[in-house]
Amino acid sequence: MGETGHKHSSGRLGTRLRHKLAEAYSIANDNQSKLWYVFSPRSDRDWVLKGNLQWGHFLWVESDATVKTVEYGGVEHSVSVGEQMLLTRFDAVLTFKDGRIEYREILESTSLDGLSSASQLKWEEKVAAAVKVGVLYRRCTDRDIFACPQKIMNWQRVIAWLSALRGNTLVSENIAVSALIHANGGATLGDIRALGSAAEQPALVAAAFRGVLSGVFRADLERAPVTDDTFIESGDEHEGPR
Repeated sequence: MGETGHKHSSGRLGTRLRHKLAEAYSIANDNQSKLWYVFSPRSDRDWVLKGNLQWGHFLWVESDATVKTVEYGGVEHSVSVGEQMLLTRFDAVLTFKDGRIEYREILESTSLDGLSSASQLKWEEKVAAAVKVGVLYRRCTDRDIFACPQKIMNWQRVIAWLSALRGNTLVSENIAVSALIHANGGATLGDIRALGSAAEQPALVAAAFRGVLSGVFRADLERAPVTDDTFIESGDEHEGPR
């Protein structure tokens, strides 16, 4: 997971990454000079995001255990309004565990402040038409995304842990962490670290937060920074370690 400026990129990038970055640069303007190359544990793949608002939205979505899958980047969807087919380009589409599908526009709140009544009416017509075909349209602004800054900051750390262990099944770590949490009604991050040596601790932490991401475990990541005192307990989805 990394940040890059408009004129250069940092680190050694593979061919696939260079291709993705080149595509993103070609459509990024001077006001969207920051690009983020991220790994999404929720979709189990890499994405290129444009600007800090998309980056914040990414962390917000990854933190939501009710989301099953997500696709970031340009996504198009059409609905029929009257006799017109109206095409809208969205920044993400989410599929929730309860089956809901939600298309999201990500934009600055200031861009909506001066919205004309005609533009607002057109949006509301598209929202209503989308409901009729079983999907949701939503506009997410910085006010939504950064409503809880502490959660966003914590999930930046969580994603870093999960990215470092991507591709690892963490079977033994899942078993160990699950046994500790279920036996004691929960455990602190320090307790979880203590299950292994210094070399084993990153995998144990990743296993714990992979469980939080899936909803198997639960942790309050909204009110305080992640520390060894962060408490992790059983979540609402008791599906066992995976």
